[in-house]
Amino acid sequence: MRFVISFFLTLFLLASQRLAESSQQSPAMTPEQKKASQILVKEMIAQKQSKNSYNDSTWNSIRNQKVNTAGPLTLSEILDIALQNNPQTKKAWFDAESAVAQSKQAKSSLMPQLQSSVRLDKEKIVSSQQLRDLNVTNYGPNLQLTFLLLDLGGRSATIKEAMQNLFAANSQYELSIQDLLLRVAKAYFGFYSTQSAQEAAEADVAAAKKDLEAAEARFGAGIVPKLDVLQAQSDYEDSLFTLVEAKSRVKSAKALLAQEMGLAADTPFEIAPPTGKFPTQISEQDVSQLIDTAIGRRPDIIASRATLEAKKAALKAANSNLWPTLNLGGSAGRNWNDYRSFPAGNDHEYNYAG
Repeated sequence: MRFVISFFLTLFLLASQRLAESSQQSPAMTPEQKKASQILVKEMIAQKQSKNSYNDSTWNSIRNQKVNTAGPLTLSEILDIALQNNPQTKKAWFDAESAVAQSKQAKSSLMPQLQSSVRLDKEKIVSSQQLRDLNVTNYGPNLQLTFLLLDLGGRSATIKEAMQNLFAANSQYELSIQDLLLRVAKAYFGFYSTQSAQEAAEADVAAAKKDLEAAEARFGAGIVPKLDVLQAQSDYEDSLFTLVEAKSRVKSAKALLAQEMGLAADTPFEIAPPTGKFPTQISEQDVSQLIDTAIGRRPDIIASRATLEAKKAALKAANSNLWPTLNLGGSAGRNWNDYRSFPAGNDHEYNYAG
């Protein structure tokens, strides 16, 4: 056992000596070499950053948005900025516009359908006998008019489905606005609350510092023991820690408010304190009445009802496909036949159907 330990110890000493000799033999870098090495490192870092960076048009549009920082922003101004920048309300608006277009498309089935087409055919046959050669070109327009007279409720059900989807999309748009206003208001009051907490923490730090100075003065005069100084110092350090936490909450709340406004999290702005009195009285209405009112007015419930009615109409339209339909239609066209193999053989055709 001793032999094994001594063997490994000898190997460790030999390796350490060899490493020291190699480090002494390596020449030191000249100032020019150090400068060239630093330039190379900077170029490598710049190349890595250029590879990781990319041009995002969406982020650039958010970053380039300007906010009037001439004064503190009121809640109404913050809500106005959020309504202009929030992508969810924009999406809900475009969904409503799409539902309007679909409803118009569904109502178009009440009108006759007119289709037009143009025909162009060319046929050429080369035969060993010249009289059998054929070179014909046929061309001409064609119009077709159809009108649905009876489909056992399928058309009306399709129109109802589109209209109910439109009602649902409008309700979803209203819901997106209400949700945005609620989130922005909560973020605004949350930011204001954290600012007030920070001010209170700063006041606690100032008071704790005065207590510490007073305790040190009393200890210097021999009035109180050292324990009072240590206790005051502990309270002062606790107040400093609380102040750091309060500042961190302020930054987080400000970033959340900027996000709800559709701005970058580091956008500089300040808010004005809320005006008016906060409501302190609770409504004395019966809970059942409040529930009934909410069921009749909440946009999400209205949208759910409209979606249900749209599904029922879609089911009715699908069932109508099992039955025959009655259509009224007609077509008209004209063809020009150009027989190039027979110079005098050109003729024209007219066709009508109803």
